[in-house]
Amino acid sequence: MSSAKQGMIWSAVNTWTNNVLSLAVVTLLARLVSPNEFGLVALAGIYVAFGQVFISDTVSEALVQRNLLDPAHLDAAFWVMALLGVVATVAGVAGAPLLGAVFSEPAVVPILQIISLRLLFDSLMTVPTALLLRRLDFRSLAKRSLVANIAGGAAGVGIALAGGGAWALVAQQLVNAAATLAVLSANAGWFPRLTFSRAHARDLIAYSSFTGLSRLGYFLVNNVDRILIGFFVTSAALGVYSLAKRVTEMMHASITGVVVAVAHPHFAREQNDIGRLREALTAMMDKTVLVAFPAFFGLAAIGTDVVPLVFGAKWDAAVPVLQVLSILMALYAVSTLHGALVRAMGRAGWWSGFVNLTSALYVVGFVVAGPHGIVAVAASSLAMFALVTPLHFWMVARLLGLRLARYVALFVAPLVASAAMSLLIVLLRERGYFPAASLFGRVAAEIAVGMTAYAVLIIVLAPGRTRWLIAPFRRSAAAP
Repeated sequence: MSSAKQGMIWSAVNTWTNNVLSLAVVTLLARLVSPNEFGLVALAGIYVAFGQVFISDTVSEALVQRNLLDPAHLDAAFWVMALLGVVATVAGVAGAPLLGAVFSEPAVVPILQIISLRLLFDSLMTVPTALLLRRLDFRSLAKRSLVANIAGGAAGVGIALAGGGAWALVAQQLVNAAATLAVLSANAGWFPRLTFSRAHARDLIAYSSFTGLSRLGYFLVNNVDRILIGFFVTSAALGVYSLAKRVTEMMHASITGVVVAVAHPHFAREQNDIGRLREALTAMMDKTVLVAFPAFFGLAAIGTDVVPLVFGAKWDAAVPVLQVLSILMALYAVSTLHGALVRAMGRAGWWSGFVNLTSALYVVGFVVAGPHGIVAVAASSLAMFALVTPLHFWMVARLLGLRLARYVALFVAPLVASAAMSLLIVLLRERGYFPAASLFGRVAAEIAVGMTAYAVLIIVLAPGRTRWLIAPFRRSAAAP
């Protein structure tokens, strides 16, 4: 089995383990913690997300992208990141009163001062993560997810059961980060030396600066909405919005994250062979949209029943937000894979420009929509992202010499089948064809109908593209 296929399998294990456990933890915490407490931690999380712009994947991605990597690069990366982690943590502690004053939420101050420690943990795991990614060692990353989520979830749920409120969410994040660092360090088998090379640091920063700009754009894209909701509305509304966004982001990671985690290092290895890159992108995108489109359109269709079933009736206000963001994440599934290709080909500047243009449009949309509530904010993000979607298609077509019309045709059948499936679910529910007495039974029936409808439609519209889905079952049936 090729390293890319092995990486894909373990990436799937890693991502699904992480997200299944995370969803279980979020579900339990949502039932034990109020929307207002969720909102307070989400406010503090804005600063953490800002710090991660400069820590999370900037230098790590540069280490993965380089064909030749000197040990001095690793030492330089570690000490730069460690310094940034200390500075970001201290700044969070010192700046917490200012954030509390800006949002008129004094209760957020101690939460931010403690949760800022997460940035230090994140900075120390940069190099170990990069080393495992270079090896496509997703087995070790899967172990990390399992241990970290169990440890963090146990801490968070335990404190929530004891009445800890928002502190349960803080503990869950910090314990998760600490466990992640411990497992990554043990599996990477690398420890920093007491040496630092300015030349090697500059070498990494040249690439990382563009990645950092892209991450800054991502920060604005993913957090300006939260900032404006916290400013214009209430912490409770922010809690509702954040829960809906977190669910769709976890689903996005479960589907697209599996592919992208392998795609970037795989694309980087093949960056000088345009023909193989073209084939790899087409194959990965084909499988991604065949799964992502029905998953997100389906979630939008059944959201009315899923939210009260999973999280409780107190979260009903999250339903329309979840539905809008689900459609947005279907678009994200495409752009995320395109971004991995563009960056792997050394065009991080292109992707940085795209992300920053997108973030600027988001800011405009959010400012206009903010006073009108959380559904309007979600709708503005969908509208703005749809507006810039043609740009990342153009980038990929330009880099790979793709015939754009032929490439876009790849998306037609999954999109039509997914939209028709969702419409069928909504119509059947409105006409009372699904069980009324049991919420669980209704959701189960909706999922069954949706999966059946999509399977039939996609087989009719694109029969040749479904062979990879049924091939494993054919092999199993043929085996003695």
